[in-house]
Amino acid sequence: MKKTMDSLSQVRQAMPASGIRQLKTESAEVSDAIHLEIGEPNFDTARHIRDAAIRAIDEGYTHYTPGLGLPEVREACSDSVNRRFGWASDSSQIAMTVGATNGIGNAFLAVADPGQEVLIPDPGFPNYEQMLAAQNSRPVRYKLDSAKDFHLDFTELDSRVSLRTVAILVNSPGSPSGTVLDSEELARLYDFARRHDLMIISDEVYDELVFEGEHHPLGSFDEDGRVISAYSFSKTYAMTGWRIGFTVAAPQITELFAKIMQTNVSCASAISQKAAEAAFTGPQQVVSDMRQAYADRRDAVCALLDQHNVPYIYPHGAFYVLVDLQATGLDGTNLARTLLESTKVATAPGATFGEQTSSMVRVSLAKDKDTLLKGVERIADFAHPHDE
Repeated sequence: MKKTMDSLSQVRQAMPASGIRQLKTESAEVSDAIHLEIGEPNFDTARHIRDAAIRAIDEGYTHYTPGLGLPEVREACSDSVNRRFGWASDSSQIAMTVGATNGIGNAFLAVADPGQEVLIPDPGFPNYEQMLAAQNSRPVRYKLDSAKDFHLDFTELDSRVSLRTVAILVNSPGSPSGTVLDSEELARLYDFARRHDLMIISDEVYDELVFEGEHHPLGSFDEDGRVISAYSFSKTYAMTGWRIGFTVAAPQITELFAKIMQTNVSCASAISQKAAEAAFTGPQQVVSDMRQAYADRRDAVCALLDQHNVPYIYPHGAFYVLVDLQATGLDGTNLARTLLESTKVATAPGATFGEQTSSMVRVSLAKDKDTLLKGVERIADFAHPHDE
């Protein structure tokens, strides 16, 4: 066994683990646990989308597709972003992917060689760091401004750029904070990237989950093909298990994605692609209904935390609330683990998203309201253990 272990990849063994998944595994052993750790909609995929998948099976969409996806589905994705954002994209810029994670992974492989650096946010989704580590590129965390609810800090950004930096990743609305970057910030970010000649990878997975104002995709600022946008059907249409997303990028980048896809997944599922087509071309009321449900839950959770004087980051998008438990004196993974053991509430440890949130936990709003508030009530009691 020792010889076998010695022969395994040192790079892959050194990959950081996801604290979210670790807590999900641990909480599975706790009977009657309230699960607020995973960002998965608690809604079923809409009937018309499921029906489209059934038709696809009956019509023989059970084979490989072209590496970049079915032409009509790529066209539907292009039409969607054009309609929503006023773009002039075409299907040559679209690559169908196995969820947004695959799209972001493709982007990292396309822009960064081993040893080169990609700027990723702190706090930010832990998979970014894992994916870069897996390809032997170097993730470099840039701190979002904690004093301003984790908006961009351009002095910090400038300080993180080196001769090895090739790209920056941005996520708005963001996980774990729910922060929504405004158009002025994004325009300034684009200028920053152009000044340093960096590619931009824009994680747009929560693009339809903005509660106030409107979403401004970074692709709207792209003038020279430096933005790669990764989209997903997982959150918007409650299609996590379908594993389907797409990227929008310059045609030459998209052609490179075709080669990258061949080496890891061949192509996205034909059945899931046809379901995605139906999602974009069918009724959109399901999207607004889910968005309103998350907004209502956010308001109820924040009101409850205010009532108990527990600090948190107020989210304007996505479906999470970052709860600050610094008063407990705990931090890191031990904070979420102790919370689970003490209250039977599973949350995502803030430490898995970066150093700045090590004394926080992320609460998912993707839970029925009664169960959600019951869990948050326990968290509030945990936050003030010595209160009468």
